[in-house]
Amino acid sequence: MRTSRAISSGEVEVIAISRDEWRISDPSKAEHDGLSLLGFVQRVENAFEITEMHRPLDRTYVHSFHAAIQVLSAHTADGSTDRQFAA
Repeated sequence: MRTSRAISSGEVEVIAISRDEWRISDPSKAEHDGLSLLGFVQRVENAFEITEMHRPLDRTYVHSFHAAIQVLSAHTADGSTDRQFAA
């Protein structure tokens, strides 16, 4: 299921992977180039775990789904999704 969420810092696409997991993308980027993927959100007990693609080994925890989306959508507003990947 694909939905778009308008957030004050930008718009992101939210795709449910399962009942407790979501893929968050920047719809202004081409989906197939990989730069559109901002990260993932997973419900973990009473919190939401955020995996940001520019920091894949770090995890951030927040208390609401909306806060998780805010964290990931901040990267669409500040341009940090325009990153270069090293080989």
